[in-house]
Amino acid sequence: MVLADSGIANAYATTNASPLVAGDLTTGLIQQISISNANTGAATFAPDGLTAKPIYGLGLTALQGGELAANGVAVLMYLVAAGVNGGNGAWILLASMGGALQIGAATNSQHAIQAGQQQSNALTYGTDTGAANVYQVTYAPAITALKNGMVLEFEAKTANTGASTFSPNGLAAKPIIGGAHSALQGGEIVAGGKVEVMWHSALGSWALLGCTGGAMQVQAATQSQHAVALGQMQARTGSAGGLMYRNLLINAAGNVFQRPYTSGTATTSAGQYAIDKWKVATSGQNLSWASSGAYSIFTAPAGGVSQVIEGASIIGGTYVLSGKGRLQPPSMAPLLLMAEPLFFQLIPTQL
Repeated sequence: MVLADSGIANAYATTNASPLVAGDLTTGLIQQISISNANTGAATFAPDGLTAKPIYGLGLTALQGGELAANGVAVLMYLVAAGVNGGNGAWILLASMGGALQIGAATNSQHAIQAGQQQSNALTYGTDTGAANVYQVTYAPAITALKNGMVLEFEAKTANTGASTFSPNGLAAKPIIGGAHSALQGGEIVAGGKVEVMWHSALGSWALLGCTGGAMQVQAATQSQHAVALGQMQARTGSAGGLMYRNLLINAAGNVFQRPYTSGTATTSAGQYAIDKWKVATSGQNLSWASSGAYSIFTAPAGGVSQVIEGASIIGGTYVLSGKGRLQPPSMAPLLLMAEPLFFQLIPTQL
């Protein structure tokens, strides 16, 4: 029998044809109520003028609001149990037409989940308990099988120093790879960093989607707006001790012309710059050039052309130079010479 609600919002009351007495309130007693006013938070129920007792949801906690809908029918069951309202009895909301359903927290894969579990990312976020390069996390509900594309997150306990593995809930450890689908090198995961990984079944690896504070591995750039890997940049520009451009000529292709100098004209002073970073050694001589594809071809004067490189940009060490040229004594025809390798010590000095 559905009883009419004679109470107010959050304080519900009914009258039975045969009024209940205190002794009738035992575990399992059912009351069906036609709700007059929706609840906005915690609520109580008092049938037949008995002492009001709290209404709890299936999660055995107080209502939050919206579980009881106006003009809906609610089914309540009385429960006396330790830990529920201090063992003093409470009404458990079994069903409510039009109202939200409160449930307990999911602990297994086929359980319904609470909105709070979803919002807090509690199902797929955990704390790493492993060691450096060996990341281990326990999730609840437990991860029992790996599905292609599944994404898990965790807070890293330690930074990685090289290739690394990840194991959720004691499953077999699998490699973690970066965005270039290569093993990690070190520094991609930092201690305390928030890590996100995705299972890539075809590669049998966890793809690192990101780690706050960590370096990101990328594939070699092939388009102008792509991120560039450090190794790709160093291959193009050179690197030593973290300083780029060492032992490299600036404007080596000779394509930057910002000087007020015209090709083939005589210089007015020794060491006058002709094109950017290149200067003619002797006054009154000239430097001529002509474009050839991506480069410019120099026709150097007798005094030569030079470029000054600061000592800080030079790597010290032993170098080998080889070259070829023509030697023509006054009484002989030109003789082509192949020079032997020349060894010399280069010691950087600051200019």
